[in-house]
Amino acid sequence: MNFIFMPQVFLAALAGAALELDTYFIGMTLFSQPIIAGGIAGFIFNDLQTGILLGSLVQLIWISPPVGAYVPPSSTSIAFTATVLALIMPVNEIKHNLQALLMYSIGIGAAYGYFVGQADIWNRKLNTKIVHYFEPGILAGRQSGILAAQALSILAKFIRDFVGYVLLFGVGAGIAVKVYNTLPAEVIEGLARALWLMPVIGLAVIYESFRSRLGSILHLVTFVICYVLLLANKGVNPWFLMLAVVTACVVVVNNFVWNKKGV
Repeated sequence: MNFIFMPQVFLAALAGAALELDTYFIGMTLFSQPIIAGGIAGFIFNDLQTGILLGSLVQLIWISPPVGAYVPPSSTSIAFTATVLALIMPVNEIKHNLQALLMYSIGIGAAYGYFVGQADIWNRKLNTKIVHYFEPGILAGRQSGILAAQALSILAKFIRDFVGYVLLFGVGAGIAVKVYNTLPAEVIEGLARALWLMPVIGLAVIYESFRSRLGSILHLVTFVICYVLLLANKGVNPWFLMLAVVTACVVVVNNFVWNKKGV
């Protein structure tokens, strides 16, 4: 099935492209954080819970900050893409296994997120060319040259991401459905089980990246709570993932802000 004529596809593409601008191009509002990006995608497709669930998983695993000039994969794109695909693919005839479908969507989202990260490197090279084009006017003291260079750079980034999302959601989702339906039952079962490991991997990433005395205590408490909730609910619950994300944020702030201020 071709999804390109669905109005929600274009709305999602606009939202996804706008969220991508937040990370490096315009301010730092934190709306591009995976848990929020996933929630926005879920809201567009009338399933906020799935958006929070996938956004939380991505937030946990890709929470480590970039080091130096390294451009990491776009965790925003991973969460947003995974949520949209997980909600748009069931519109077609597809093998019914919700957890396997969520894990399958995360895999595709991760691949596209790495592509967006690489494309941001290409954008930086394009930005250099744009600045060089307006450089004579800037050196002559014309402030309009600075504004024009910034506007053109932002527009190029936005258009690239918008077109990429339209193609991914409108055309790529149909291809993803066909691939998913050809997977053997053993692979489907493996994907479903793999989703259970995602919170564990995410908590391990937090513990490894932000180890401290307080962080260790918070990690242990969160792990026990999550384990109890998993046993009680017999499934992946978005609320315990939100709790884990909040804990992770507290650990991050403790390591990078409070410790430096001597608090």
